[in-house]
Amino acid sequence: DEVRGNKSAESEFFTIFIPTLEQIASKISNEMKEAISKAEQVSSTGKKIQNDLQKMKREVRRSGEMSWEQQKELSRQVEQAKQIEEKLQEIQQHIDKNLAELEDNELISPETLQKYFELQEMFQQIMNDNFFEKMRELEELLKNKSNKDILEMMKQSDFSAQEFEKQIERVYELF
Repeated sequence: DEVRGNKSAESEFFTIFIPTLEQIASKISNEMKEAISKAEQVSSTGKKIQNDLQKMKREVRRSGEMSWEQQKELSRQVEQAKQIEEKLQEIQQHIDKNLAELEDNELISPETLQKYFELQEMFQQIMNDNFFEKMRELEELLKNKSNKDILEMMKQSDFSAQEFEKQIERVYELF
């Protein structure tokens, strides 16, 4: 400064942390264990929902009508299915993030990386499962209070747990 002379200034100290490859691998491993735990929860909840829907379907076919209690139960099942779908999306995002990090840091062998890609693909297949489409259709019918359409869909729909279970089992095998 020409008027008052030289001046001094201080700036903050910044510390940069660069994780080691071991720390990155450990973090990813922990996240994958968490994803497995969430997938197990999703699997058990999904099986319960599908079994409950199968039971309700048999009752509706037998009686030819759907009671108010059954509609409330169906609404609860649809809500649980939405929660499952959200958890699956969360797991999918974690897998995608981990896969990108693994690729960037070249932490694993090409074979293991291929397994992660297969895992990612399986979760995409689960997310596109017919079960979730039917749940969205049921949700719309419940919102529209279309008892006749709900009854018809319950009679015709196949809420088979087998395909969902097979997909989840394939995920476990890859882990």
